[in-house]
Amino acid sequence: MASSVNFYVISVILCMLMFFHGYANGTVPAMYVFGDSLADVGNNDYLPLSVLKANFLPNGIDYNGGQATGRFSNGKNSADLLAEKLGLATSPPYLNITSDTNKTEAFISGVSFASGGAGVLDSTNKGQCLTFPNQVDSFSTVHQTLVDALGSDAAMSHLSKSIFCFIIGSNDILDYTRELIKPTPQDFVNSLVSNLQVQLQRLHSLGARKLVFVGTGPIGCCPSQRTQNSTNCNEQANQLSALYNKGASNLLHKMKSNHTDFNYSFLDASSALLQYLKILQNTDLMWLRPHAVDMEI
Repeated sequence: MASSVNFYVISVILCMLMFFHGYANGTVPAMYVFGDSLADVGNNDYLPLSVLKANFLPNGIDYNGGQATGRFSNGKNSADLLAEKLGLATSPPYLNITSDTNKTEAFISGVSFASGGAGVLDSTNKGQCLTFPNQVDSFSTVHQTLVDALGSDAAMSHLSKSIFCFIIGSNDILDYTRELIKPTPQDFVNSLVSNLQVQLQRLHSLGARKLVFVGTGPIGCCPSQRTQNSTNCNEQANQLSALYNKGASNLLHKMKSNHTDFNYSFLDASSALLQYLKILQNTDLMWLRPHAVDMEI
């Protein structure tokens, strides 16, 4: 049943993509992906000191060949399906491309910087993943490579037509719920949005013009949170998800107001999934019990 929820979220994302100019005409040249385990296509496999890896079964059991690929899923993840819908090959892991002799060609086609365990904050699982600032730093390297190879104008034109996809924030909220001494929920979310703004502004200055941003799902409904409550989801964690999604949405709206060349689509995955869960609760399906399925948000 976890796959049913993932399919629902992905379906909404794909619908949003249709609002982008050029999507229907197949003129999106590349997709650059930032995020956590929901979008990681294998970057963590190239971090020798990280324990946050998915290079073992049953991960990948439904993927081509039935082998683990570094994806934190049984098969294709959201990044794979988004690329597929755009008519693109999956953006490969950046840490693998850096050892490729033809970096320019690979970078032009799109890259994934997503890393399992990453959060908006640089401190989230630092040392175990490519943090969000690390991911943006890596894109800066890609940007410079493209400028050197294509020239500044051609590189910026290419990037302006490309899709920049973001799926990040869940791990920050999960860490917050485990802390004993912590700021107020609103202060914490404000810090997330402030850090998010810094990185998104950096990316805009480097050519990002079309963004797909997926807010966090209802974190309080994932198994690790539900086990803390005998019957329902962790409402504090869900409220944090709602606050973060609202803050991220407001930030993107503000960026759109400040930059006429900036376009975005935002998915409030928390609201979407909670509505879907309500539908399931009216059926005979019992998959919401924590011991029945390991649903990754």
